[in-house]
Amino acid sequence: MSLDKRVKALSFDSLYQLIEQAHEEIDRRQRFIDQLPKLRLRDLTLSVRARDVLYRTVAEKNKLAYYQNAGQLTLCETLKLLVPDDWRHIRFKNGKAFDEIQLAFQNSKAPLELYYGLIEQTSLN
Repeated sequence: MSLDKRVKALSFDSLYQLIEQAHEEIDRRQRFIDQLPKLRLRDLTLSVRARDVLYRTVAEKNKLAYYQNAGQLTLCETLKLLVPDDWRHIRFKNGKAFDEIQLAFQNSKAPLELYYGLIEQTSLN
């Protein structure tokens, strides 16, 4: 069943609760993003392989002509752009690169687990 059909099948109260949860999650993520340093991806200390995997994923998602342009994005923009499935894809492509990227984000005060929430934390790891 598609999300559209599931939403239409909800009662008014359930739909209202879902909207409230969505607003809370949006507010939580926005508060997190507001506290992040204004670092660009190119400023992160990453190996060539980890940088390549991250830049290519960001470029593919953002439809950039050259994947090197992905380095211009800030941590905030990257977190807003990529979804947990993108991070799982990075981990599938190269687990060591994913661990390195995750550590770099954590060292830059932008831990992926906090942004995507506790539910996604278990599926990211």
